[in-house]
Amino acid sequence: MAAHGEDEFFTDGNKIYYDLETLERSLARTAEEHYDEEDELDGDEEDGAAEYNAPPERDWYHGRLDRKTAEDRLRRYGHPGSYLVRESDRQPGTYSLSFLGITGISHFRITTYAGQYYIGGRQFYSLKELIGYYASRSRLLENEVLQYPLAPQEEVARRRRVIALFSSQQPSDRLDSEVLFNAGEVFTVDGSFNDELMWCTSVCDTSKSGLVPVALVQDANDLDDYAGFEWFFSSLAKQVANDYLLDHGVPGSFLIRPSEVSRGDYSLSVHVGGNMVSRFKISRDGRNYAMGGRRYAGVEAVVSHYQRSQIVEGMHLGQPCKKTDEYMRQELAGLGVHLDRNATHLNSDAFAGFRNRPALSEVISRREEASTKNGHLVKKSENKKAWKEYFFSLKGAEKQLFFYENERQTRPKGMIDLSYSSIYPVHDSLHGRGNGFQIVVRAFNEVTTYYLCGNTVEDKQEWMILLQPLCNPSKNSRKSASGRLLEQTRSLVVNVIDAQRLPKNAARPYCIISLDDVSMARSQTVETAPPVWEEEFKLEEVHPDITSFSVAVMSRNKRIKDTFIGQVQVNISALPNRAYVDEWHDLRPRIKDKAACGSVRIRAKFQHDIILPEEEYRPLKDLLTQPDFATVQALGDVLKDRRELASTVLQICRQDTSGCVRMLR
Repeated sequence: MAAHGEDEFFTDGNKIYYDLETLERSLARTAEEHYDEEDELDGDEEDGAAEYNAPPERDWYHGRLDRKTAEDRLRRYGHPGSYLVRESDRQPGTYSLSFLGITGISHFRITTYAGQYYIGGRQFYSLKELIGYYASRSRLLENEVLQYPLAPQEEVARRRRVIALFSSQQPSDRLDSEVLFNAGEVFTVDGSFNDELMWCTSVCDTSKSGLVPVALVQDANDLDDYAGFEWFFSSLAKQVANDYLLDHGVPGSFLIRPSEVSRGDYSLSVHVGGNMVSRFKISRDGRNYAMGGRRYAGVEAVVSHYQRSQIVEGMHLGQPCKKTDEYMRQELAGLGVHLDRNATHLNSDAFAGFRNRPALSEVISRREEASTKNGHLVKKSENKKAWKEYFFSLKGAEKQLFFYENERQTRPKGMIDLSYSSIYPVHDSLHGRGNGFQIVVRAFNEVTTYYLCGNTVEDKQEWMILLQPLCNPSKNSRKSASGRLLEQTRSLVVNVIDAQRLPKNAARPYCIISLDDVSMARSQTVETAPPVWEEEFKLEEVHPDITSFSVAVMSRNKRIKDTFIGQVQVNISALPNRAYVDEWHDLRPRIKDKAACGSVRIRAKFQHDIILPEEEYRPLKDLLTQPDFATVQALGDVLKDRRELASTVLQICRQDTSGCVRMLR
């Protein structure tokens, strides 16, 4: 074997070995050298829209369709992994993703709000982005992926489109999500906000999305599929298009117009320099388009290709030819809208409607009226260090918790789907903050945790009381012999005492206490060997579904991610009720069949109490609270644990404890 000294890697024949301690020191030094405090994000942790590969919408969108017809189409197609998206026939404006898996057909609800799309609480900015995410990055069902888009056989009615009749103004009381636009812009309608405003997305720039006043637009479903794209000119004949390009363009400028000869085809005209214009035919080829021997998913794909590749020798497509005011007047006149040549905006009743749209204060008031509860909470996600305050709005009937940058915002930053969620309290030690709780969303093979903190204990409790029945319905009740509901409480006390035989890389160990797989509390980091913590954590309101708790020992690192040492899991059913169990437990690594990596001493007690209605134990209460307290004194003489007696008496007399407290003292 080759000598290695301080090298982290060394060889023996054809094998490579490494020295763990030396390697970890090397990694720590490297991390310090490259560490930059600016890498710690102090802002919001939510990501913007991401790009995922997805087939064109026409390959999987079936328009308004009922559940049974969707299932029939998928069964006829017959390929596991096939899917389609449909608009609900019962609830227009809501969508479903129908998927044929190995075990049958599943339907996943897609919630739309403020021009955004949510499935299982995950946010997307378009249906296409949603499909791309679950086709290329994640799974709706375990080991199954969106694989085969099922295209509709018939022509599908487009989602509603509108065209701007004139350019929008920028009023002093403009709402945060209102978009500014020019006359002739075409939008897809994502949903209604109220009678005066609707959520829209520009067809040519999907990043341009927000509120558009209803009074400023007109339905545009009868327009060409590409109406609204800046390169599409709907009302130019061939020769007029040539002259227009030469008069208003530069070499590389281009425009696209419908073919005068073949319905469904298009003509691409390009200014190639001098007084020359070249024309190219874009032909419809089934569900695709063809040009120059290539097939494209759409006309916009043709444009994108030739902006990267030469369309004629030495030239790519440049910028679309600009639409003049005179051309826009002609195009809008074709829709029956006639603009005054000398006026910047249309002087009509539409502007009165625009000026009279609701003020921000009215919009906020309407939202609050439609909400179960509104208020501020501090939030952070599981893998982020930064905390940030948001304005939360709970829609109890829909089981949706929206959060906004502040109460003046109209578009939420995100939404937590409570129908996939569980709620848990958080011990103050976990993040060094009080009044905390957490919502854990388990949807489609993904787990997302939101840590939240109220301003006060009362604020936290009020939120948890409202959210609890919407997340994981309470099972903390049972009927007594008389048929009355009995309240149940469950609590767990975990005392992490010390550890032995930890590996050398556990230089600064601390413990994480979890219920099932949910982190609840954290011990202090100690630097003594062997480590001694002697910390007690009392976890209240343990849900009946919780079957075990675990203690994971971690090693704190300054510059790199903390190291997992080992973990012990304890079944709650193994703990006797109301009695402490003090035991040593072997710490197990994540790798199965690997030897234990030390042990930890834990003292734990699980307490499950059933609380009777007061009228059912009133005779006992009267006996215990007699003026001379003779019964309590007699019990104290025969019972060894007087603290347990005191606790029980105080619980029985919790409505009027003053006399008992004086006696017990």
